[in-house]
Amino acid sequence: MCKLEKYGNCDEETKDQEYCIFHKPNKSEEEAREFYKKFLKKFKPKKERIIIDLVVMKEIERLIFEEAVDYRRYVFPEIPEGVDFSFAFSVFKGDARFEGATFEEDASFEGATFKGGASFKDATFEEGASFWGAIFKGITLFWGATFKGIAWFEDATFEENASFEDATFEVSASFWRAIFKGDARFEGATFEEDASFWRAIFKGSASFEDATFEEGASFEDATFEEGASFEDATFKGIADFRGKRGDFEYKFYDELNFSNTEFRRGVFIDIPSEWFKLPSAEAEACRVQRISYEREGRKDDADRMFARERRALRKAEVEEAKANVKKVKEKLKRLIASSPRKVERIKAELKVWFNLIKATSKYLLAKGKSSLEFFIADLTCEYGTNWKRPVISWIFLVFFIFPLLYFIFGGITKVSSPLDYLYFSIVTATTLGYGDLQPIGWCRLIASTEAIFGTFMWAVFLVVFARKYMR
Repeated sequence: MCKLEKYGNCDEETKDQEYCIFHKPNKSEEEAREFYKKFLKKFKPKKERIIIDLVVMKEIERLIFEEAVDYRRYVFPEIPEGVDFSFAFSVFKGDARFEGATFEEDASFEGATFKGGASFKDATFEEGASFWGAIFKGITLFWGATFKGIAWFEDATFEENASFEDATFEVSASFWRAIFKGDARFEGATFEEDASFWRAIFKGSASFEDATFEEGASFEDATFEEGASFEDATFKGIADFRGKRGDFEYKFYDELNFSNTEFRRGVFIDIPSEWFKLPSAEAEACRVQRISYEREGRKDDADRMFARERRALRKAEVEEAKANVKKVKEKLKRLIASSPRKVERIKAELKVWFNLIKATSKYLLAKGKSSLEFFIADLTCEYGTNWKRPVISWIFLVFFIFPLLYFIFGGITKVSSPLDYLYFSIVTATTLGYGDLQPIGWCRLIASTEAIFGTFMWAVFLVVFARKYMR
């Protein structure tokens, strides 16, 4: 009996052999002819002529499978000369099961439509595999599939979840303009050559956790409408995330995760802040780009990304606190609009009111902390990355603003000329304190403020200058 009879999809006439004609590997040309003849006889697909190119009016005959089909562990041999067979533009109205199947030559599913689920779990594509323009309306599984030739999924559409977990792409893999309307899972997948997701659209979450990219990986002009995770992924070539499609407001609409991701030859995700909907996603992108720039020795670019990262984190903290306040307010509205007043409901309202006060306090605290951080760390020196800013700020305030304030309030003793106000400002800012000129009235407060400012700004300058040129 056929060694694979347990699958229940053997050829009735040859199932008493070691392998039936459907499961037999390494078929001869004659056996290949028999395979496709029996295949069409067993599954009885309808044939329909369609025009696939309106320009040149190219017409082909496609196969339509009305019922679910089971091709598990089938070995599809090279199509012999004279045999008219192709899955191109075919229609599968029920589930299509190709689990463990082997395609010994190019597998062409161009323009095919899978109306039910499509499973290619553990399938092996010995040559190229083309799913260009294919439409997968059900759940699509390529778990553990092996593509030994080029894998084409250009313009493919996945209506439901699509899984390429643990799949192996031994040659280049192209997902140009592919649309993933459900979750796209490439966890543990291995791309041994270039992997391109140019202009791909991920409407569901995109997971590349533990994936390995041996060569370059391109996500140029790709769009992620939900979370994107590259946790523990390894990029041995350059990873390119630049570019955004013009018809999308953002490139990343949700969270972005690069935890423990390894970029051996660098990453390009130095993209505008406006392309991130969430500041936390921008902070994550800036973090990995900063690390990459530091490894390349591009210190100025690394500093720029560090400043962007800190600003994004500051903004994310405020927005998170604000979102929490909104959430509590909505909960309170639902309680008020619910059932008539009862003791339990009143207790619940009091609890929500308490949470609202708590959430509002946290929001105000986050807002105040953000403002303080802006004035002390960002405005003064761009988070320790710009030594020129404290110098310019010091000169502007000490040489112009403070002397003008002293002149307006007139609270400096023994002044003989307007230059004395400038002199007193410099002496105060440097904390020399000669004592020949003294402040009175409100000018005491101004002088005290200037002394603190001057000392602080010089300390900032020394720290930033040392970090910039002596690290």
